[in-house]
Parts: sequence; C-alpha cells; structure tokens
Amino acid sequence: MWILLGLLACQDSQAPLSFEAFQENYRQAHQELYPGRPSPDSQHCYNYLLAIPDAAHRQQQRLFCQAYQQQATQFSPKQLQAEGKQQLEMIEKELARIQFELDSVQTHAMDAGQYHLLPGLQANLQASNLSVEDQLRILQRKMQFVPDYFQAAKDNLRAEARGYELALQQQRATYLWLDQELLPLARRSALSPQEQQLFGQHVNWAKLAVKDFLAYCKSRWIDQQTTSSSPQMIK
Repeated sequence: MWILLGLLACQDSQAPLSFEAFQENYRQAHQELYPGRPSPDSQHCYNYLLAIPDAAHRQQQRLFCQAYQQQATQFSPKQLQAEGKQQLEMIEKELARIQFELDSVQTHAMDAGQYHLLPGLQANLQASNLSVEDQLRILQRKMQFVPDYFQAAKDNLRAEARGYELALQQQRATYLWLDQELLPLARRSALSPQEQQLFGQHVNWAKLAVKDFLAYCKSRWIDQQTTSSSPQMIK
C-alpha cells in the first residue's frame, strides 16, 4: 500500500499533476491493490501477492476511491485530447463501480461466486517474458495466501448470499487444476528438488483451503435448498 499511502499524504499538495502522471499513479496503485493478475509491464512486482478480501482490504479500496476521485477533479475533459477523455471517463466509472459495490451491492457478502481464484492463477502462467520456472516461483509464493483468502471469504459471506451453486463448480475446477495440471507442470519443470518440495507443500495447503471452502459452500447451498423446500414439505 505504499503507493496509495504516498498519494494520500500528498493529496493537499499544491504541486500541479499532469494527466499522464495521474494515469501512471492510478495504474500502479490499482495493480498494488488488486494484484490477482500479472501486470501489463515486465516488472511483475506484485504478481506474487494475493489480495485478502477482508475488512482491512475494503478500507484500502475506499481510500483508493477517495484519493483518485479527488485527484480526478483536477482535470477538465475540455482540456484533454480524445484519448485522455476516454481514459478519464474509464477511471471515473471504475472508481464509481468499486464504491457502489462496497457500499450498496456488497458483493463480498452476497455473492459466493466472486471468490474464484482459478482465472487469476492461470493468468500467472501466461507471462510470456518469464520462464516456466519463474512463473511457478511466483505462483508458489502466491499459494501461501490462499488459506487466508478463503477464510476471509467465509467470514464475509452471509447465509442468504447467492452463488453457492456456482461456487461449487468453480472450486471443483480450481482443485482439479491445482492437482492435475499445476502439480504435474511443476514436476516436469527444471525447478530444483528443494523448490519442487516447497512448491508441492504450498500447493497442497492451497488444495486443503479450496476443499474447505468447497465444503462450506456445499453446506450453505444445502441449507438454502432445505429452507426453500420446507413449505412444500409441510403441505
């Protein structure tokens, strides 16, 4: 959160900010706040991280929106070229969407289907400027956050949340990918025996966390099905 904290500390600065600098600050802070997918550049500085969807992260999201919504008011669309206008509009819409989801929709509490790690994990293997071994090393570091990720998901979700049936499908697919694709890929790679052992350990921890969340979603889904059918059963 260093980029975001630095921005917040400088919000009241009178120094002018170019639109290009604003865009770059926004891109980097966004990548730091949402490190689930590889960055568009070659630095890969946040790719090993996994945002934990807990209350602390939601507060960081609010600060992010607050900071950049205030920064965006410095720029008038009339003063920007066509491409700049489009970029500013996209940023403003994205900030509004994040704020709306946090405060109104509360997706984190009401949609079990949003806790789908598989696309982000798979995307880490698509960094063409990295070797397979380096891609796996990034994934190995990311795996250590998976148990905390799913614990936060369980803490967030309400019993009446939607998407439990979809979550069951997603978590089965994630488990199978970890077990039947990722682990074999690591075994075929040129990772050292020590790295292979550590990688396997972290993947197994991730698999256990996925299984636990899968069981949690199945229990909630069964409860909902039982509740919805109760009136018919009484009749």
